[in-house]
Amino acid sequence: MKKEEYLGHTNWDTWNASLWLSNVESIYRECVRIGARSLDADDAGERIKDFVASMEGFNGDGFDAEEVDWSSIGEEYLSED
Repeated sequence: MKKEEYLGHTNWDTWNASLWLSNVESIYRECVRIGARSLDADDAGERIKDFVASMEGFNGDGFDAEEVDWSSIGEEYLSED
């Protein structure tokens, strides 16, 4: 199931990471700040991936960070204000 599209996202891991990043206000705000400082979706995705890695124990409902499409996560935050 992890490799298949899930609720409009690349896969379940990407959907779950996106859900958790947008559900916790302080984390969401940091992702918005990261998006504002990024050059493009790939850059934003890499920065958000690093941010998630820096939060010890954060992995939502057990998403596999290696399966997350971080570029699509980055894209979500490029247009945020």
